[in-house]
Amino acid sequence: MDKRTERAIRRLGSRLPLLGPGIRARAARRLVGTAAPEAVAPLLALREDPSRKVRDQAAATLRTLEGAALSEEVLAACLGDTDEAVVRGALDWAGVRKGDEAPAWVWRLARDRAPCQLARLLHARGWRPEAAAERALFYLLAGDLAASLDIDFEQEHLRAWYQDGTPALREAIAARIRESGDVRLLAVFRTVRGTRRQALAPEEVALQIDLLVEAGRHAELFALLPYATWAQGRRILEAIEAAAWQPAEAHGRELLARLLALAGKADDGAARPDPTAEALYRDFRPMFLGDETPPQYPAGLRRWAKDRDHFRRRSAAVILMAEGGLDGLAEVANAACADPWWQVRMACACAERLRPGILSPANRAALEQDHVYWVRASFGIPAVGDRLVDLGPQGLEILSRGGTTGPGQRPEAADDFFERVQGFLPTAERDYLLTLGEFLGTEVSVSEEAAYGAGEEDVEIEWE
Repeated sequence: MDKRTERAIRRLGSRLPLLGPGIRARAARRLVGTAAPEAVAPLLALREDPSRKVRDQAAATLRTLEGAALSEEVLAACLGDTDEAVVRGALDWAGVRKGDEAPAWVWRLARDRAPCQLARLLHARGWRPEAAAERALFYLLAGDLAASLDIDFEQEHLRAWYQDGTPALREAIAARIRESGDVRLLAVFRTVRGTRRQALAPEEVALQIDLLVEAGRHAELFALLPYATWAQGRRILEAIEAAAWQPAEAHGRELLARLLALAGKADDGAARPDPTAEALYRDFRPMFLGDETPPQYPAGLRRWAKDRDHFRRRSAAVILMAEGGLDGLAEVANAACADPWWQVRMACACAERLRPGILSPANRAALEQDHVYWVRASFGIPAVGDRLVDLGPQGLEILSRGGTTGPGQRPEAADDFFERVQGFLPTAERDYLLTLGEFLGTEVSVSEEAAYGAGEEDVEIEWE
């Protein structure tokens, strides 16, 4: 894109009052025949300009744009824009090109981009999709909650859209649910009949907590504890304690009493420890580095990574490259996953904790099943902000075994692995996870019979 085109686009997008209609019209004229996709949105927004001269020039320029500028992808982005003027302009432009087919065409084009403005405009014009599943989503995005619930009273369609949709669509659905404040819509985050509920993200749990606290649904709040971080769990416990609510079963009442006692002793002013992965490096660097003095430059570390005679150099190279986030870390770490020395493989596991995603899925899976306990245990170390459903049996075991030795091997340094691990979490957070694990275990399943009514009530959870 040349400077002349870039300057014209910048002027069209400006909201300064000094840029009068004459300047805007000239800027639009300079874009005649351009192939720059960046010109489309500001030109579409000019279709609602107060000046007729500017509107006419914008329409004339749009008719001359080359195909690359007005591709379906560019138009879909404009239809999903948050600026109503851009969306309205794109919708009007599609109406000229597609006629009566325009509403259905633009909806199919932009649906996965969570086009809330587009849905509202189409709804105002009296259009709706033909398929019931699409109508449920359409009405929700348009803000017509009653119409969406009439079609999808068990949230079966919305649950499918949320599970399979793009990140933008998932975010828009969650935002609409938060705005509505309707607890019935929380079924979108719940189980499809007979499956597990372990995929709830922390932000989804936070949304559910907000709505359930407001609605006073304390039994459902209590059932969210295994999915909640310590901070979220404290908020749940505060709401339950304020309402003086008690579970019906003695087992649940005992768990609640233990958790309330923990929350009452927690010190909000206590300094939080370092993130788990960094704490792991801090405490175990001597084991990886030994007495060696590491190179100061990346080239030296890469030479260490290839030193077949010194395993400490190879492990130290992985550690130091991960600490610095150096280029070539992924290549070095993936190559080192097959190293015959467990210290090097443990360094790779720790590097993955500090820089998630550097290992290939196959290499990570191999290290998680390594025959040396310390290597596979590195992946199960609980982190600050972990939830019970994130730990799994190994993480819970590691959290509970402070002061004991592992089966078979232990690091060469005198430091005890589990004692170090226990220091990575605040005491209250560790006790919260251990208490939940003691009462509930780490496996979550949902009975098909209980899940049938998920649209009206929260499902029952069976803990194994």
